[in-house]
Amino acid sequence: MNSKFMGFLSRLGETLLEPGKMFERLIAEKKGFLEPLVIVLIFHGVQGALIGSFIAKIIITVFAFFGSLFGAQNAVPSFVSTIPAIIAIVGIICALLLWVILTGIAHISAKYIFKGVGSFTQLFKLYGYASVPNILAIFATLLIGINFFVFLGFSLILCFASIFWMVLIMVVAVQKTYQIDPGKAFISAFIAPIVVILILLAFVGLLLSMLFGGISL
Repeated sequence: MNSKFMGFLSRLGETLLEPGKMFERLIAEKKGFLEPLVIVLIFHGVQGALIGSFIAKIIITVFAFFGSLFGAQNAVPSFVSTIPAIIAIVGIICALLLWVILTGIAHISAKYIFKGVGSFTQLFKLYGYASVPNILAIFATLLIGINFFVFLGFSLILCFASIFWMVLIMVVAVQKTYQIDPGKAFISAFIAPIVVILILLAFVGLLLSMLFGGISL
């Protein structure tokens, strides 16, 4: 058990430092879905719980302030204690949905536009490891929870670094899975999802404008 855990930690480190070599080894060994699933659940669940704790702390502070003004005792609603768990669950669900959607978009681009040789299943497994840099966002959330105003700037830098690192790992995952060059992998992993999201937003905006335009008429 200890050796398996150390191997797990080693793969987390390799994901951050040498994702290309690690992904090549994972593809050769035909690793399953369990490890990337655990990574997604842990990193996004922990971050969600921390964000929920931060929100709960703000709510408690607000209620305590107004409670002291109006002499109310135990004014904090009981549901506040469940906020960390709720946000953690929501964060995990969103992460799982994004995992599937981003993999699907990258797969269509790399496989059918750039004629890569990989599979959705393999990319899906490798994309799970892209959640590892989320540890920077977790640390940023912790710092904001300690002192919002003091650590806000540093926390934003950590969040941007986390996003950049995640995109980099996804690009490498696409490159190794489909055996295409880095430029095509970047388009598939980053540009294609942005284009799809923009198209969807434009479509939703058009529908809303037609709906509210029709109502106003």
